[in-house]
Amino acid sequence: STTATTPSPSKLQIIGETAAAASQLISRSSADNGSSTLFFAKSRGSKSSPAIVNSGDGVGKLRFHAYDGTDFASEVAAITAVIDGTPGENDTPGRLLFSTTADGASSPTERMRIKRDGTINFSNVQTFADEAAATAGGLASGDIYKTSNGELMIKA
Repeated sequence: STTATTPSPSKLQIIGETAAAASQLISRSSADNGSSTLFFAKSRGSKSSPAIVNSGDGVGKLRFHAYDGTDFASEVAAITAVIDGTPGENDTPGRLLFSTTADGASSPTERMRIKRDGTINFSNVQTFADEAAATAGGLASGDIYKTSNGELMIKA
């Protein structure tokens, strides 16, 4: 069952008032290099007759919500896996999208994308002439900015 404060009517809900009461552990103990795994799966069609996915189909999403004084409906951030190209037998190209919600906004905006070829795209990267200008512009150590000639830099 759901309550008015949960973000979606999920089949599995863990609701508690402490970290231990509101946590889930997936653990593996083995004498090899295997790890614990959380699977997300997607197909078109039906459960009994699955069909191949299409480019642009979402495969899995981690959504982060916080109570805003009214409910848990506002999404703070998300990590989404999407099919990124034409899939085929044992060939499913993918991309990861990282999204955050800006102050005053009610839903996340994509901020970073890792594409199927490993290319990383950043959204909203500010442009500055040099590091001094980036400092004057309010960037902190570790922030990424773009120089006037298009180079990506990390502020020292």
